[in-house]
Formats: sequence, structure tokens, C-alpha cells
Amino acid sequence: METIKAIDTPYKGYRFRSRLEARWAVFLDTINLDWEYESEGYTIQYEGQYVCYLPDFYIPALDAFLEVKGPPLNEQDKVKAEALAASTGKAVIIAQKIPPQDIIVPHFKVVIPTTYSQYFEDETESVWWDHCVLYYCYGCGRTVHLLFETACDHTASCDCNKHIEYQAFFQRGDRVVEDGWAEGVLTLEHALDTARGARFEFLNN
Repeated sequence: METIKAIDTPYKGYRFRSRLEARWAVFLDTINLDWEYESEGYTIQYEGQYVCYLPDFYIPALDAFLEVKGPPLNEQDKVKAEALAASTGKAVIIAQKIPPQDIIVPHFKVVIPTTYSQYFEDETESVWWDHCVLYYCYGCGRTVHLLFETACDHTASCDCNKHIEYQAFFQRGDRVVEDGWAEGVLTLEHALDTARGARFEFLNN
């Protein structure tokens, strides 16, 4: 059976392997989150062998990888993400389709190695989370944390020293948020709209 190949897409001097990768790069740029594209390969253990693996994005501010995968996420991709997390000690964020317009805060699947945070130190192997969000600091306009559902009763501080309460950030589609959250939520919504509407040139192979 003939397979359909994704279109290579130019953006900011990079040649992305698909439109979807380029759209997530636009999203990250719109929320001022620096990224590196295919910056370093790693050797991971997969199906009893050591193989080379090149992650899509590295996000320095999160010290995490972001892998763009078209849905559904298959078992092979999950095993490789787990191996990457285990071998590097870094979280691996899975970004799939850009959410539809009725979703204003993007949620991600994330695999977390046991060494990533004190919240997971009692686990014996990497942990999958299906509903993680990016925490937007409305004080300085930077995205600085991944937020896991069980951590929603905690606060975090950005370098700008504004302490942000996590509460209410999980209200998907709800524009009525606590004081101070509206700007962050609407910024994420704007970033999704920008990514959806981005237009790219075609490359001649």
C-alpha cells in the first residue's frame, strides 16, 4: 500500500518534516518559548537494541523534549518516548494535532522519568500523564513550567518573582478565570489561532 509522505515545510530557516511540526514551532514562538529543532541525537534502547534517535524539539526553559506525532499515538512511538526519557532524564512532551478552536488551553501527553521531579521519586519506571498544560507566567509573559494535574494545589515562581496560583487553569474552554489568569489563557488561545492560521511556502525537492 502506498504511504502518503508529509510535506517538508520551511520556517525560520529550518526545513521541518511536516506542516504540523512547523505549526507547533509557530505556537512556541507566539508564547515566547525558545526551542531548538533536531539539535542533538541520542542512543536509546529499543526492542533490545541500541538505536539512534533524533527528537524533534528541545525546549531549554523546560529542559524537556517536544515530539510531534500525528494521532493516534502508536505503541512504537510510546516505547521510544519512554526510552528517550529514561536515557536522558528529561520529560518528553507529545504534541499531536493543533486543538480545534473551542479549546483555548492546549493539553499534552507527557512521559516523565522517575528522576524528573520529587513527585515521581517513588515510581519504579517512567510515568505517562495524559493531561498536562504549559504554565504561562502573566507577570513577565513567559512559559516556564509543565503543570501536572495532581500538582494543581501548588504554586510556582518565575524568575520575575511573581507567584502564580495554578488553580482554575484546567477549566478547558472556560473564559471565566481567576484574576490574573485571563491574560495567560488568552495568550495561549492567541498562540493556537496563530499556529492554525500560519501559511508556509512550498519547497521544490
